[in-house]
Amino acid sequence: MDAKGRRLLRVGLGTLAAGWLLLFAFIARERLSVRNADAFQTLTMEPQKDGSLPVLWPAPPFSGVDQQGRATTGETLSGHVWIADFIFTRCTTACPLISAKLLFVRNAITSPGVRFVSFSVDPAHDTPAVLEEYAERWSGDPRWILLNTHGKDVQDIAKGMRVPIERSSDPINPILHTTYFFLVDPSGRVRGIYDSLDDQAVGRLIHDAERLDGTSGAALQATFATAPGSSSVDRGRALFDTIGCSACHTDVRVAPLLGGLWSRTVHLEDGGATLADEAYARESILDPGARIVAGYGTLMPSYRDHLSAEQVSDVVDYLRSMPAPSGPSAPEPAPAALTQAIDPVCGMKVVAIDANPHVTFRGKTYYFCSDTCFERFSKAPGKYLPGGS
Repeated sequence: MDAKGRRLLRVGLGTLAAGWLLLFAFIARERLSVRNADAFQTLTMEPQKDGSLPVLWPAPPFSGVDQQGRATTGETLSGHVWIADFIFTRCTTACPLISAKLLFVRNAITSPGVRFVSFSVDPAHDTPAVLEEYAERWSGDPRWILLNTHGKDVQDIAKGMRVPIERSSDPINPILHTTYFFLVDPSGRVRGIYDSLDDQAVGRLIHDAERLDGTSGAALQATFATAPGSSSVDRGRALFDTIGCSACHTDVRVAPLLGGLWSRTVHLEDGGATLADEAYARESILDPGARIVAGYGTLMPSYRDHLSAEQVSDVVDYLRSMPAPSGPSAPEPAPAALTQAIDPVCGMKVVAIDANPHVTFRGKTYYFCSDTCFERFSKAPGKYLPGGS
């Protein structure tokens, strides 16, 4: 790294700590972390004089087990360009958005030599089987490695990437971690850091990864291939799965269920309401932050640059065709149905609806973030209640 690069590195790292304090304070107030400190900006935007990407630092060594139960180390990735992120499968805030953006990147980068590595920051829960299920939800491909490491190991990996992992008392964000992507070259050197919440940065990541890989003609944005199917509903159904919609909209903790949505009243975060019609469906796909459903944050990415007009129409037609889970005459959910409760086992805030695991004990109903917490409570409820009652 030349003198200019070293100065940039010192400036970036010098402001990183302050930036993360601001980020943590924001997360404590908001359901979704949708901001990142700009501490890395100077490290990623300044090319070398010859136009090449700067060498920032060596990627830290690591070892773990992937979603297929295979041992994976840093040496496993030697010779490959790889892109890393940090997630955990129980996350209902930033992680679904990170995974959605990674899906854009995986779709855009067609080179079989590039690898994608998602380090779990919750290794006690994220076993290989859990990671495999998560990969399937997000249209996993053989290039995507979801890695379980030991708790201390993932802390060391994060430290080596110059970012922290912190436990939080906030039940909505129990583990605080970075939302950045990291680009690593075939020699194991970090060459760029990109904000996953910034579409332009994601576009640069795609371009830079293709350049390091030696693949020419990469598009700056991911465009999903036209889904097969004999009708618009069939094509829309295939796209709904391919672009990751089903990964979120089948989990009410992350996103509202869409079955039977058409022509029903949608209660909004700002206290208003709207009718679920074609105009609303299109707006939700292209500008999802415009009208947010009550009880949910700004979690969905925009597909404006990723779907053609015909593909948007196909998805809208599929949404129109989706039946309600309990039949087309199911009652509309009232705002009260979106009341949140605290999981007594892990302290995570969850939506208090029948779709989530729940149990009534001594006249009170308790809701859980997962079957694991439900089972723990069922075996010894007194252990998790005040005073051991």
